Amino acid sequence: MVLNRKYNVSALEKEKIYLANYSSRILNKRNKLNEIIGQYIQGIHIISGMRGAGKTTFINLFKDEYINDRIFLHLNVLDSSFDLISEMIIYLDNLINERGLNSTERCREKISRLKYKIFNEVLIRKSFESRLAENQTNKLQRIFGINIKKYLDINLSNNLIIEENKKNEFIYEVISTPIQKQEKNIKELISILIELSKNNRIVVILDEIDKLSDDEFNILLNTNKELFLESGLVYFMVCDTKKYINIRSDKRYVDMFNRYLYLPLLSWEEYIIISPKIKEFNSINSVKESYFYTIGNYRRIITFESGDEFYKYSSNIWNIMNEVEESNVYKNLSEPFKDLVKEFLFDILSILKISTYLTDSEIYDIKNKHIFISNISIIMDRIIELLHASKYIDFIDGRYIIKEDDENLLYNNSDTLENEILKIYKPKEFRVTDMNRYNIEELSTSEIKDLYKIITWYRTELDAVLIFRQELTYENINNVSYHTVILVSDKLCPTAFINVRGFSWNHECSGRYNEMKQYLTNRNIVFKEYELEKDETVMKAFKNNQYIYMGDLNEVW
Repeated sequence: MVLNRKYNVSALEKEKIYLANYSSRILNKRNKLNEIIGQYIQGIHIISGMRGAGKTTFINLFKDEYINDRIFLHLNVLDSSFDLISEMIIYLDNLINERGLNSTERCREKISRLKYKIFNEVLIRKSFESRLAENQTNKLQRIFGINIKKYLDINLSNNLIIEENKKNEFIYEVISTPIQKQEKNIKELISILIELSKNNRIVVILDEIDKLSDDEFNILLNTNKELFLESGLVYFMVCDTKKYINIRSDKRYVDMFNRYLYLPLLSWEEYIIISPKIKEFNSINSVKESYFYTIGNYRRIITFESGDEFYKYSSNIWNIMNEVEESNVYKNLSEPFKDLVKEFLFDILSILKISTYLTDSEIYDIKNKHIFISNISIIMDRIIELLHASKYIDFIDGRYIIKEDDENLLYNNSDTLENEILKIYKPKEFRVTDMNRYNIEELSTSEIKDLYKIITWYRTELDAVLIFRQELTYENINNVSYHTVILVSDKLCPTAFINVRGFSWNHECSGRYNEMKQYLTNRNIVFKEYELEKDETVMKAFKNNQYIYMGDLNEVW
C-alpha cells in the first residue's frame, strides 16, 4: 500500500517536487534558470524536454519562489491563431485591474487604449468578412464610407473616452494595412513595457510552442522580433524535444535565442532513487518494469500499473534496455537525442514483445516515424545495429526475436531496493548544521515498515534519525510510546519526516523499539535518543529544539 501521509504527493503537485526531488542534472538546470530569473537576463530563452518531463511544473516552482519579485505572464500558444500582442495586453490589463502591477495613470491609459484598438480591429475584421459575404461589390463603401464612424461611436463610447479629433486616427487605423497595424501596435506595446519595467520585472512564458508548425513558429518569431528584442523583458519559450532539436539545428535561430535549458528524462541511476518516492513498488523487478514503461518520464510514473498486459514486460526487455544505455553509442549522445532513442527503443520493444518478432522492414518503418531531421536517421541506425548484435535478441531469417528469459540471467528477487541503490550510490557523508532549517512533514503512519521505506527512499540523502520516548500522563496499558524523526537534506529542501503517532509502545509492538535501533546500527545510520516531557508532542519538541538536536548529533558523530 501507499503510505497514508498528511502531505500530498499526487501527480505533478509542488509538494512532490520537494519530496521526490528532481535529478541532479535537472537541478543544475535549475541553477541556470535561477540565474536567468534572478539576474533578469533579457532576451528569449528556451526550456525544453519530452512531454511529461516536468517542464511546466518546473516553471511553476520558480513562479512561486519569485512571486513577490517578478510578474509572470504565462501564455499558452494553442494554435496558429495565437496573437502575442493581444494576449499580452489583455494579461497586463487584467493584472492592473487586480492591482498586481505597479503602473502610472498614463501607462494605464495607454494599455486601455491599445486594448480597445486591438479589440476593434478584430470586430471590424469580422464585420468586413460578414459584409463581404453579403455583398461583394459594395463592401468598401458600406464599411469604410458610412458605418465606420457609427461603429466607433457605439463600440468605444461606453468603454473609452476619445476626443473627436482622435476618431480620425482610429479610422486611419482601420483602413491601414495589416502589416502597418501590427507594426504600430508592437511599437505601442514596447513603449508600454519599457515604462512598466521601471517598477516591475516582467517574465513572459510562451508555453506549448511545439503545437505550432515550423512555418507558424517562424511567423511568430518574425512578426514579433522587434517586441522580443526591444521590450527589455525576459521571455521563455517552452517546447518538446523535437521542436528543441529543430531550433538548435536551424542556423536562422543562432542569434535569436539567449540560453537553452533541456530537462532530460530520468536515467536508470536517477530513476531508482526518485521513482519509489512517487510510486509504491513491491520489488526491485517492479521498479525495472516501470522504468521500461515510463522511460524515465515523471508523468508516466504516476500512471504506471505493474503487470500491464499491453506491454508484456520480461526480464530480457530490461536487459536489452540496459545493454543499449550502457553502450558508447548511447552514452556519447546529448540529452535530447538520448531521450529520442529511449522513445524509439520503447516503441520497438513493446511491439516486438507483443508480435513475437519484427522484420527488418518493420523495424525501419518504426524508425521512419521518429525521423524529422537527417541526424536522427543515423543515430537510429546505430541503435538498430546494437539490437542486431544483442545477446538477448535472436536474428533469424531477417527477423528480430526476443530470447526467452534465461533463469541464470534473471535478477535476484531476494535483493532489495536499498541494496540496488547502494550498488550505485554511497550513503551521504554525515553533515548536519544548525543552518539546515528542516521543513516539517507529518507522517500519519504508525507502521515500522513504512518508516523503513522513508529511510530507504532517502538513503542517499539521509542525515540522521531521532528517536523520542514519551511516558504518558494518563493510565493506559500503552503508557510509553516511541516516535522517530527522519532527517534528510536533499538539494531542494531539507525535510524532517515526523512520526507523530509513534511506532512502538511498552505493551503493543514493544519489540519495534529495539528493532529500529538495530536496523539503524546495521546500516551505520547516525541516531540519537531523547526523552519527551509528559505533556509534550514530538512535533512541538522538534519545532522548538531542532537547533539543539543538530548540535547534539554533531557531537555524537
